[in-house]
Amino acid sequence: MPSLLQTTIAGSLPKPAWLASPGQLWAPWLLEGERLAEGKRDAVRLALYDQERAGIDIVTDGEQTRRHFVTTLIESLDGSGLCSTYQCLPDPAAPAGGSAWALQGGGFEATACYSPRTAIRTIDSFVVLPKWVPKPSGGVTVSLVTRWNALEQVLYVHEATHAAIAIQDFTALNNQARLLPSCLAWVRFWSQPSLFAQEEADQNAFHARLRADCRPAIGCFVDGWLGW
Repeated sequence: MPSLLQTTIAGSLPKPAWLASPGQLWAPWLLEGERLAEGKRDAVRLALYDQERAGIDIVTDGEQTRRHFVTTLIESLDGSGLCSTYQCLPDPAAPAGGSAWALQGGGFEATACYSPRTAIRTIDSFVVLPKWVPKPSGGVTVSLVTRWNALEQVLYVHEATHAAIAIQDFTALNNQARLLPSCLAWVRFWSQPSLFAQEEADQNAFHARLRADCRPAIGCFVDGWLGW
C-alpha cells in the first residue's frame, strides 16, 4: 500500500571522515584529483544506501559532492576587473589569492577626529557580481551559461545602484559633519539614531522605482525573464 506522505531529506548529510573533516564549516577536501572524484562517487553511493535502508521515498545525493551549498558556485566565479572598482571581501572558500565573492553591506571604519574639517567617516560598500563560468568537467550547456551570465548582470546593476546611493548619501553626511565646530559635536552628529533615515529612504525609493518600472536594464529581475 503506498504511503500517504512521501519522505525525503532537506539539506546535506554528513560526509565520510575520509572525504572531509567532520564538524567543520566549508571543510576542505582530504583527497585530490581522481581520488577526490572517486571519493565523491563513493560518498554518494553510501548516502543513497543509508537513505534506502531507512525507507526514504525520495533520495538525494546528500550534497556529498559539494563543500557547501553555495561554495561550488563560488569557486567557479571570476572576479577579475570587479575589485579594481569595488572593494571586495574575499570568501573563505575562494581560491588562494582570488577574490571570488563580495557582499553589499556596510561597516564604518574607526576615524580619529582632530578637526571636523579633516575627519571623514568612511563606509565600505561591497558588490557581488563576478562572471560565472562552468567548470571544465561540469557539462553545463551553453544556453544555461548565457542565461546565468545575463542574470548576474541584472544583479550587478541592482547592487551597484544600492552602493552608489550609499556613497552619495554618506558623502553628503560627511560634508555636513565638516562644518561642525568641534570634535565633540562631530561625534554626537554621527551618533544620532535618525542619521541614516535619508539613506534608508533613498534605498527604499530605488526599490519603489523598480516596482513601478521593472526592467533588467535598470537592475530589476522580471519573473520568467529568459526562462528563469
